[in-house]
Amino acid sequence: PDVMQKVTVQGLANIVWAFANLGCCHRPMLEALAQHAASPGLMEQFSAQAISMTAWAYATLNVKDCDLLQALAQRAMEPKVLESFTLLGVANFASAMVHFGSQTPELMDALAARALEPGVLPRATPSPVLICKIATAYRLAGHRHDALLQALVHQAEGQASSFTKPEAQDLELALESLGMSEMGRGWNAVWQMPWSVGS
Repeated sequence: PDVMQKVTVQGLANIVWAFANLGCCHRPMLEALAQHAASPGLMEQFSAQAISMTAWAYATLNVKDCDLLQALAQRAMEPKVLESFTLLGVANFASAMVHFGSQTPELMDALAARALEPGVLPRATPSPVLICKIATAYRLAGHRHDALLQALVHQAEGQASSFTKPEAQDLELALESLGMSEMGRGWNAVWQMPWSVGS
């Protein structure tokens, strides 16, 4: 316990991230770190990066801690924290929360709004993997956010030739599942144009 109290936010995020990358699930340690992270004094120090890293690690290792997830979500919704999320952070955090079924409509809307800010998705060139990860998170959450999905498709159309067939199908599935079938068919038509070599 005394040693645990000395673990900083960045130290904690780095530890769980490293264990997740190694595929090493030491449940007692992860549970102890989760309890430490969720404590009020420490959680208020979590940055957007630490939030997304921590959530991603616990989802990757499939270790669910409801108190930790709730605390991370509440911290992420704070304006000063939310405004520092990168697009990758949005993708990882949304995916992790959806993995555990711990997302809320308010959180998904807030993350979408952050992604749509001028300096984030509109100015980025996200990879097909990242586009699909975000779209799939919203599909699995059953959360339709038209503006976000339209922006993702716009980005995808600009690099259709970079999409593999599974990636193209994942994006189309997300659109169709969320009641945007016409946009899904439009995306599929763009991807299958003769100049597209993604297949």
